[in-house]
Amino acid sequence: MRAAPHRRQMLIGLALILVLPLLPLTSVVAKVHPVLPSLSASYRVSFQPRQGREQAQVWRLQRTPTRIVWSKGEALDEVWQAEASGTALQRVMHDERHVIEYSAGELRTLGVAMDWRELATLMSEQDLAALTSVRSQRQSAGQVLLRGQLAGEQVELLWDEALSLPIRLTRVGPKGRVSYLRQSVEQNDDASSPRQEARGANYSRIDAADFGDMEDNTVVRRAMAYDERLGWRRTHAH
Repeated sequence: MRAAPHRRQMLIGLALILVLPLLPLTSVVAKVHPVLPSLSASYRVSFQPRQGREQAQVWRLQRTPTRIVWSKGEALDEVWQAEASGTALQRVMHDERHVIEYSAGELRTLGVAMDWRELATLMSEQDLAALTSVRSQRQSAGQVLLRGQLAGEQVELLWDEALSLPIRLTRVGPKGRVSYLRQSVEQNDDASSPRQEARGANYSRIDAADFGDMEDNTVVRRAMAYDERLGWRRTHAH
């Protein structure tokens, strides 16, 4: 059963995260991006506002050295791909049955510079370094409990050192509390890692570079509004 429009928008709102051409792509990526274990994982992601009811959904991660897929609930997938020209994005909008394609060049034009490690682990190197390790009797081997303040939020992170992935992450700020609780994880070799094309294989595709000529298109307007919420575009009247 499909979510009502206002419910779908609330859930999508919750989802509100130079190379050498002669080298093989995997070698290029190793030089540009950190090499992290390939895996599949799922999280229960919840937002508890200061006032009001908790909102929650399940996010699923698929990660290889050259590809990161976040399925954020049932309405949205984000497919990040490391290419020779940089990092590209496909935003798969399931309710609209469209895929919005952002080339590496288009993302640069928008001023979007994504941190590959943060995409792959929910935490940047800088954020991890800014947190302080604390002792806890509930920790298991290979787990580190970290606490601190980041961008005005109180953060607590239970970190899986072997997989470079949160077991539990909580961020408390002025608007409320966001929590990520890992529900499952499975390591994959790169060749067998599942892929997400099937869910959007038959969808219509729109190049984000063409948005300027398609502002009357309902799907484009929704995609641009999502970009605006992320700070990728200036907010303007539609």
